[in-house]
Amino acid sequence: MATALTLQAMTWRPQDAGPSWSGNPLKGMLAYDFSDYSFPHSLEWFYLPVSDVQQSLTSYDWTALERKLNAIAGRGHQAVFRFYYDYPGEPTGIPQFVRDNHLTLRPYNEPDALGGSGLCPDYGNEFFVQSMEAFIAAFGDRYDGDGRIGYITIGLLGFWGEWHNWPYDEDTSDGKPDWSVPTSTFRRVLDAFQSAFSVTKICVREPKGGISYSGRHVGFHDDSFAYATLSQASGGQSWSFWQKMKNAGLSQVWQTEAIGGEIYPPLQNVLFAGGSGECQDWNRCVSETHPTWMLCEQIKYYNGQTRQKAIDASVQMGYDLQVTASYFDDITTADPWFPLTIQMRNIGVAPFYYGPDLWPVVVAVRQNGTVVDQTVTPWDLRTVAADEQIVTFDYTWHRQFPQGTYEVCIKVQNPLPNGNVLGFANARQENSGWLPVGSFTVSRPSSVSDVPAAGMEYRFSGNLLQLDAPQEHSVGVYTLSGKCLYQGRTGQLTLESFETVLLVVVDGECLKLEQKH
Repeated sequence: MATALTLQAMTWRPQDAGPSWSGNPLKGMLAYDFSDYSFPHSLEWFYLPVSDVQQSLTSYDWTALERKLNAIAGRGHQAVFRFYYDYPGEPTGIPQFVRDNHLTLRPYNEPDALGGSGLCPDYGNEFFVQSMEAFIAAFGDRYDGDGRIGYITIGLLGFWGEWHNWPYDEDTSDGKPDWSVPTSTFRRVLDAFQSAFSVTKICVREPKGGISYSGRHVGFHDDSFAYATLSQASGGQSWSFWQKMKNAGLSQVWQTEAIGGEIYPPLQNVLFAGGSGECQDWNRCVSETHPTWMLCEQIKYYNGQTRQKAIDASVQMGYDLQVTASYFDDITTADPWFPLTIQMRNIGVAPFYYGPDLWPVVVAVRQNGTVVDQTVTPWDLRTVAADEQIVTFDYTWHRQFPQGTYEVCIKVQNPLPNGNVLGFANARQENSGWLPVGSFTVSRPSSVSDVPAAGMEYRFSGNLLQLDAPQEHSVGVYTLSGKCLYQGRTGQLTLESFETVLLVVVDGECLKLEQKH
């Protein structure tokens, strides 16, 4: 009769916590491009006029955008950017073919309120809106999923592409005309971006009345951060960014879509230097809105304690991944697979927003510091919610290893070859990007048959798997995903309550693949 055995659990290897990593990709403070600076950062910001790219409804020249993206990627960073039609103080960004098609352009000169003069277009003009839709479709077709891009702010509409035309709005008591963007145009632009971008994360300035955001994959950016951010319940204004988000039922959108913005420019010199009466509490703003990235041009010039406080604030934003444990065992040269389990959690304020197609987790085996084998896993970091709950990932190498001692490492692969390292908040995190999670030894088995087990029999009975052989053999039982249920030497084995799919390997050769229900 077969002997009932308890399944062996793989060896638990707890991982020591460490400091949060400064300069992690896709998160934190950023400034405008054009220059290099020492503040730890992984993102760079820029604007572009649509007229630099769009030549007709069907003709585009992406040279200007390529030049920007390549320069930023060359510094190992991802870009955050926006296209515009009307930037006060700058030449119009409206393509000439649109201007020639009976588009009304309204001149203004607001050096105090807007910083300059410009031409505000009629955003209700049908041909103009059609040109926007054509541009967005071509933009997404070429750049959705481009690893050089971190986030795109939808832009286009209103001054600076910020979705408003203040002070030329519905409040005409100041004597200024109402040049508000029609709700239908907001909706059509939002719909076009939704259709054009399914991988690259997009953000819009704020929710607008009359537009449903249910089911949309769009984030938001607060361009007056720490000035008009907090909801009324947290001490903010009735018209603040987060109050509008709450009014629109979007207070949980950060769990799947990124929140970004810009520290209110007049506060950038004082927010981390003692503040002022206009500054809202930074920690409270981060806690309520869960931001991932934040534009702050002044980080280029911070020094001393102000600089360190800003670095701490930058690290505080976005995801913060930490490996808590690994599980694996020593093996023999006869074992056909090497199963590995990694457990991690997110101790940050927001998720990691990209999947394994663009930002995969790589597992590797090193010997004497040299990688001898590595592979890309299907692990999806988006599943590690920002709630400190442990998430388990499993992987198995489908190969045998020679005798020796090896080290297991993991890293997140930046799509830029020279991109910033994504560092885990672990004590052993390396500057190379690798996080060692433990070592294992490969030895020769004490006794292994040269041929598959003659006379080995297998039987399923209810939830029992029985293996019987006339002599001792090297036996491994795995789930189809590679999780090890048992490794040992036995001729008689009964496994109770096994999982749904089993692969039985005896002396290095597969004997049984069985689907059980």
